[in-house]
Amino acid sequence: MCGIVGFLKTSNYFFDSKDLITNQIELLSHRGPNNQDFKLYKNIAFGHTRLSILDLSERANQPMESQCGRFMIVYNGEIYNFKNLKRKLTKIDLKTESDTEVIVELISSFGVKKTLDLLDGMFAIGIWDKKKSELIIARDRFGIKPLYWAIHNKSFFFSSELKTFRIIPNLEPRVKKSSIFSLLRYSCIPAPETIFENIFKVEPGKFVVYDKNLKLIKDEFWNSNSLIENRNIVSNDLNKCSDLIESELEKTVNSTMVSDVPIGSFLSGGIDSSLITALMTKFSTTKVQSYSIGFENKEFNEANYAKKIAEYLQTNHNEAYVSEKDLLDVIPLLPKIYSEPFADSSQIPTYLVSKLSSKKTKVILSGDGADELFGGYNRYYFAEKIEYSKRWIPNPVKVFLSQTLKYISEKNKKNIQDLFLRKKIPQFNDKLKKLAQIILGDKDFIYENLISSSSKCDDLIRHFKPQIKELNFKQSELCFFETMQFQDLNDYLHNDILTKVDRASMYCSQEVRVPYLNINVVKAAWSLPKDVKKNKLILKNILEKHIPRKLFERPKMGFGIPLGTWLTGCLKDWMLSTLEKKKITEQGYFCYDSLHKIIKDDLNINKNKYVIWNILMFQCWHDNFFSRQ
Repeated sequence: MCGIVGFLKTSNYFFDSKDLITNQIELLSHRGPNNQDFKLYKNIAFGHTRLSILDLSERANQPMESQCGRFMIVYNGEIYNFKNLKRKLTKIDLKTESDTEVIVELISSFGVKKTLDLLDGMFAIGIWDKKKSELIIARDRFGIKPLYWAIHNKSFFFSSELKTFRIIPNLEPRVKKSSIFSLLRYSCIPAPETIFENIFKVEPGKFVVYDKNLKLIKDEFWNSNSLIENRNIVSNDLNKCSDLIESELEKTVNSTMVSDVPIGSFLSGGIDSSLITALMTKFSTTKVQSYSIGFENKEFNEANYAKKIAEYLQTNHNEAYVSEKDLLDVIPLLPKIYSEPFADSSQIPTYLVSKLSSKKTKVILSGDGADELFGGYNRYYFAEKIEYSKRWIPNPVKVFLSQTLKYISEKNKKNIQDLFLRKKIPQFNDKLKKLAQIILGDKDFIYENLISSSSKCDDLIRHFKPQIKELNFKQSELCFFETMQFQDLNDYLHNDILTKVDRASMYCSQEVRVPYLNINVVKAAWSLPKDVKKNKLILKNILEKHIPRKLFERPKMGFGIPLGTWLTGCLKDWMLSTLEKKKITEQGYFCYDSLHKIIKDDLNINKNKYVIWNILMFQCWHDNFFSRQ
């Protein structure tokens, strides 16, 4: 796991290549503290910061050249099938035990596109083809690893993180208002866009070529549509489906545990991470190192569940209870950690668990991706039921239900669920508010409101008329449940979840691997009928073979923080200072009058806590980024 950076400079763009590449490498040093190096070749510069995981020797350092001398590579990630791919290189005497050398020699033998399709793992790659004078950059199928690019003065630049573009000579990043709108709605900025008009992200499964004629070519080596086009439902039998998924998970967990440094797992106590940890114990020759953090606020705390599972699996469990002060102390670091505006509030505990685990363990396996593949989000089946039920409910009744639910959520009627529900539902009022909104909407509206932080962002951004992206639910061949899954796999997963984990862990110089996103596991998941995926039925069926059901059967709990309580309490003065009128008016991004209506009293703050947090994260990032120009 590493940081990569590079550029192809035209002859009329005058700056010191060595000076720029070394300064950019320094900005990425947290991603690879074990070695930093670069290579210059005519008008090409490639830089690399290395977090040594496989073949810890100097011979595996990057940038690396193919033995034929044609290709140079910088690479961030891990390829889990690289040992099998070695067998295709029968005519080459490999000099290292690294996956990097296998990649560059495969490219030399089979070409870029075919090689990318062969790779099973997570990666962001930069390649220089000396013969064709082409620069190629590529990103893995699911966007696990980040990759940014820009063209300036006809020169091409790429990097693992946005911050390295800040020091490119004469490149003046221009904030994009549509990206601010995306941030307010989704808490992140979806690829290929970034916060800037003139800098972009490579999309998952795609690669970009900048050729000797200074022509930009975009292509893909994989498209998620193939999951649907090549889909064959294997069986409706739960046990047969479970055997298929368990077999694929066992193979991928075993392969993702290959490492020359200590390896462990994030163990939240939920189904996803518990299953990964259980399978790790099956293949590990020593006790698995597991990690979790606990919260003083019981509504957000799962550490006690994680501890019981760790005891049952006999892992070396490491836990730390974090105070409100611990959580709050992370906030000033967030602009440095994320480099680009990012506002999923679970970014704070994610960083803290990475910080805890990185003291002992360089490589971590996580349960990310399981929710999207196996129906883990309540919104999937919940929204489908709502959409179906709405067909039979008269419009006046819909309006009445919506208004009633909205009233209950806004008045914070905490005793409602105690009176009518047997189980306590986390963030109950937030969920009532969402339900009140979607009762009146169509399929697109339902998805948008379930996935977005706020639907009331339109009047917050000055001189900007937003356009909501089309989701094409009506044209989909999938049912609504699976269409939502597919949309999340292509959007929410890499733009939010994987971004959150990559930046938080890599800021701590730690690699996080995601076994659920192995391509064979993903294909197998999409060969299952809907009914065995609902409520993670299939994962529960597998996990019960390893852990008693009573240890994991409970309502899903998000990895969250008490955001509303903070913003109306200990963070209120900071919030008002960050969003003070003079600064907001001078910057000109937000309409202060609209913003003031939201933050003028505690009730409005609680109702709009997520969009407020999104604005705060933008302002913190903006202050940090531009103060260093």
